[in-house]
Amino acid sequence: MSKDAGNSTWHVSSLFWDGFEVARAIADLEQSGFATEDVSAFGAFAGRIPDLDRCLLAMGLTPYESAYFAACFDEGAVLLVVHAHKLEQRNAAARLLRRRGGLFAAAGSSLPSENRGVL
Repeated sequence: MSKDAGNSTWHVSSLFWDGFEVARAIADLEQSGFATEDVSAFGAFAGRIPDLDRCLLAMGLTPYESAYFAACFDEGAVLLVVHAHKLEQRNAAARLLRRRGGLFAAAGSSLPSENRGVL
């Protein structure tokens, strides 16, 4: 979870190994009042996404989050990023994504393959 330095938008980033859970999380977020344009999902069925690190950094993720999540794409993960305009929204989004099984990058996290079995 990070905050843009230039504005008051918080970003909640969570990783999912199940595309259906991503869809359910998006539906839950929308039912909770998040706007469609504040929720983004990224994934790749095959191959690599060019300049993914740079894209994730531009969205406000930290360098650690960006590198960690980009590495997870190689194993078929889907990244869900929620833009929250208030601290309360950030906390609500984080709780909802945790309930849906989302994985959050934290300093000292295991490698993506080690976390895959946890979910």
